[in-house]
Amino acid sequence: MMTEKYKISDVEHYVSEMKKPLADKLWFLEHVWVESMLDIGTADATIPIHLSDLFKHDFKCYAYEPDYNLYWMGNVAANATNNNGKYEGRVFIYNKFREYLNVVKSKKQIDLINLSSVLHEVYNGYSGGVIDLFRIIKESDARYISIRDMKLKHLNFSDSLYMEIPEKYKEKWQEWQECHDGAHDGGHDCCYDDKLIQFLLKYRYDVNWEAEVREDYFATDWDEIDKILRILGYKKVMEKNYTPDFIKNDVQKTFDFSFDNHEITTHTNILYRFD
Repeated sequence: MMTEKYKISDVEHYVSEMKKPLADKLWFLEHVWVESMLDIGTADATIPIHLSDLFKHDFKCYAYEPDYNLYWMGNVAANATNNNGKYEGRVFIYNKFREYLNVVKSKKQIDLINLSSVLHEVYNGYSGGVIDLFRIIKESDARYISIRDMKLKHLNFSDSLYMEIPEKYKEKWQEWQECHDGAHDGGHDCCYDDKLIQFLLKYRYDVNWEAEVREDYFATDWDEIDKILRILGYKKVMEKNYTPDFIKNDVQKTFDFSFDNHEITTHTNILYRFD
């Protein structure tokens, strides 16, 4: 899923990047038995198609993707095998919000709503935003909600973050600062706050850099999310804050920077249960 505000230039490359941490995105399988699922912001439907391949039981997924290009890719992937009956009656993908909401209303006792890398994009300007998202949740009667997204946790606030940006990435670093209030830390090629951490998460993007550089990965209002979900009857039952290994290893190799040494985590897995 991408916001309408930040269009991607190469959809296939975007999708290939998203598939890299697929096992990480399926973390909820350790905690929830899934027979029916809503996958919000499904992109090319990689997750529901993978789960359909994985499960032998009667699994059904109703997926929603507002970006038409990604929705089209997901339908192609699912329908390519539908002709042989593999995903028929198991994976359903929708592009229109009202149509999807009506489907959700008709499907009671959904096991899980999956929100993988969705919330930060909602808070970056996707039309409908939080209101549409929570309308879906309210109508779903889902037992669980799994959230995987970017969330900055800096456990040692006395530990100053100061790093010289390598020459190879100075142009990107300059553009990243200019896109976010033009904060320059005295005009030096270094950073003290979360801008550095975000840069370390996005510098590797080349093909879709113009979209990524404008997006705020840490835009999610986590207090608001928790408050609304509690109002809807959900209780947080687990939270794990971490940085994916492939990111840690890449940043360590490229910048000689260790997230672990600075006690920084960049991602979170959160599970809510309806009580």
